[in-house]
Amino acid sequence: MGLTAGLFGLGGGALMVPSLTFLFLWQGMYANDATHLALGTSMASIVMTSWVSMRQHHAKGGVRWDIWRKLLPGVVCGMLLGMALVLHVDGRYLSWLFACFMAYMAWKMFFNVQFQGHRNLLRKWHLFGVGSGIGSMSALLAIGGGTMTVPFLTWQGVSMRQAIGTSAALGVPISCLGTVGYMFFSHDHDGVVGVWGLVNVPMVVIISSVSRWTVAYGVACSHRFDEQRLKRMFALLLIVLSLNMVYISRW
Repeated sequence: MGLTAGLFGLGGGALMVPSLTFLFLWQGMYANDATHLALGTSMASIVMTSWVSMRQHHAKGGVRWDIWRKLLPGVVCGMLLGMALVLHVDGRYLSWLFACFMAYMAWKMFFNVQFQGHRNLLRKWHLFGVGSGIGSMSALLAIGGGTMTVPFLTWQGVSMRQAIGTSAALGVPISCLGTVGYMFFSHDHDGVVGVWGLVNVPMVVIISSVSRWTVAYGVACSHRFDEQRLKRMFALLLIVLSLNMVYISRW
């Protein structure tokens, strides 16, 4: 999780949600409960990796703070909307949504697909709408937003390294706000030892403690690889994650 956070600007949720869902299912939990608990636990685990990743990328000049500030208001609004919807969506539908979205982004990044349209959205109010989409999808899928932010920024002409760094910085407010929502806006698992709302606290502590040490290595690698290689690696990771989530959704 820490390696992917540093290397690709992901908070780690894209890797954690399928993994935790599989683990909870293996322990005998119902599919719907397993997916929702995986979403909450993943979101809380993203806080530490996003913070460490953001600091590492900032130190290397990899964060576009001007873009970050323009995206933030929309992200906050989108997160609130997503948190209001997440408990009303069946866990299996969330699994399929996650898988389809990952596959689409992988296809776009691997083949370097160039969409027709405006490429100057970074200077317009459109960023509020883009931020809202990133925020709502991040809340629904418990991801730090990197799977959306990185492709969008590269499409707009931002270098891959700066897109990754800006995505990592955006993951900090996304993960913090999302964690509060999953912990306090739901009580499906109240009474279960170690579980607060939809967050497995002991698991978050263990994941965060280990992953924070591998973030720095991921950041160093992201600044050493050429951009096309980074894109292909990013796409292959998304393909693996989407196939894994399709398999899990059958449970």
